[in-house]
Amino acid sequence: MKNLDIDCIVLSYNSSKTIIETLNSIKSQTILPKVLIINDDFSDDETIMIIEKWISENQSQFICIKFIKSNIRNGSVKSLKNAFKHVKSNWVKPMAADDILENNYFESIRNKIIKHKFDILICNPKFIDIHSKLLNFDKSYYFDCLPILFNIGRPLLRYIIKFRMIIPSSTATFSTKVLNEIIDLRFKLIEDWPMWNIILKSNYRVMYCRSRLFKYRIQDQQVTSNPQDKLTKKWIQEDLKNFKHIYTERLNYFEKILYLLHNLFLLPILLLRPCKKKYTRLANGLISLKLIKLINPIYLKLNKLKNYYILK
Repeated sequence: MKNLDIDCIVLSYNSSKTIIETLNSIKSQTILPKVLIINDDFSDDETIMIIEKWISENQSQFICIKFIKSNIRNGSVKSLKNAFKHVKSNWVKPMAADDILENNYFESIRNKIIKHKFDILICNPKFIDIHSKLLNFDKSYYFDCLPILFNIGRPLLRYIIKFRMIIPSSTATFSTKVLNEIIDLRFKLIEDWPMWNIILKSNYRVMYCRSRLFKYRIQDQQVTSNPQDKLTKKWIQEDLKNFKHIYTERLNYFEKILYLLHNLFLLPILLLRPCKKKYTRLANGLISLKLIKLINPIYLKLNKLKNYYILK
């Protein structure tokens, strides 16, 4: 019999405007997580006070709530590792303090654990703004391509995430054992790229679910997309530099050729600096997809890596 218990980790940093909605979405679940772990990364707004008040009002509804308050700023990666020490179940759902779960999230995940064999489950997100209104951002994030990409295999996705994170990593639920193995403490704030680079190089079983069980918030004040202080900016620059070094260092010869070809394709566009951002991002996504779709089947035959499992 599979262990069906799931713990939930919430990572907060200056999340006073959104943390209540996040916590209430967990409280409203048809099946509650066994342990709710909240880790605050030394917030300097009212986040800690809000969390403590919410816990005092809702403690009785949960088997266990752990609230970890950092006394220094650690970054989200180390915060995740610190929170992970309190996980008790075989499955764990990490999430940011501005995202929202549909009220049947844990019940749906539990049912999939019963029916299928996997180490990591991702699903389609809905996108919301700071006011929790739904946004139509699906095409911008390429998630609609995932069923095809999963069928083609791991090398395609691993190559593309170097240029664009097209995996809805915020929606992932992990086997506890796997999450412990993929947290990369060489990074401070950018946890999804390094984690998925490891996952896609491994034989971890990943399942993709088309159900929309998770709401991902798009906002101007996100820590990584719009850093407000010198320390955050420094950490992001170091993380990006470190990821690029690690990624290229681990490429095999075939992947290095693809990496070179991709950058040669992009060169004319990159030279057109007056229209840089919009068209460079578009080229990164489209050229990667078209180029790798063409060459990837040959690579798969040579390397015989497992493909992803798809849950329709």
